[in-house]
Order: sequence, then C-alpha cells, then structure tokens
Amino acid sequence: MPNYNDRHEFLFLQARELIDNIDMQIVELLAQRSICIASIAKIKQINNLAVRDGDRENIILDRVTKEPVGFYHANDVAKVFYAIFQAGINQQLSCKMEGE
Repeated sequence: MPNYNDRHEFLFLQARELIDNIDMQIVELLAQRSICIASIAKIKQINNLAVRDGDRENIILDRVTKEPVGFYHANDVAKVFYAIFQAGINQQLSCKMEGE
C-alpha cells in the first residue's frame, strides 16, 4: 500500500505537469493572437483607424465573463483579458511606429 504522502506528492506533481502543459497551450494561443493583431494593425494603419477599440473590448469582456470560467471569478477573468488587450495595443503601437 503506497504511503499517503507519496500518493499526494504524485498527484500534486501530476497536476503541476498538467498546468505546465496548459500554460504552453496558452502561450501558443497568444502567439496565434499576435499574428492576427499584426494583420489588424496593418489594416488599421492603412485605414487610419484608432488602435484601441473600447466597444470591441467591452463586447469581448461581456462574452468571456458571462458564464463561469471554472472556479475563477469574473473579475479575475476580466483582468486577464485587460492584460491581453494591453499587450495587443502595445503590439499595434509598435507596428505603427515601424510603419512610419
């Protein structure tokens, strides 16, 4: 019969490995999002559109906080998306400066 502490440690390490894999999936998705943002930045620059689109941000926030996300509070999910939005804005501004 395995020691409870050994089993507990095994489950803990297994959960950590799963989280590490999920983190890498998130990074991959952010990279894909960044590619889309680069395309959008070019279109916005050509059409002289604003970098920030607050209406779109609000629509996204409403959509992603409408239903529970696991055990996360909607406020915490919103904070994650605010950070993602800001990273996208920073990227667009960087693209804009390179294009000038």
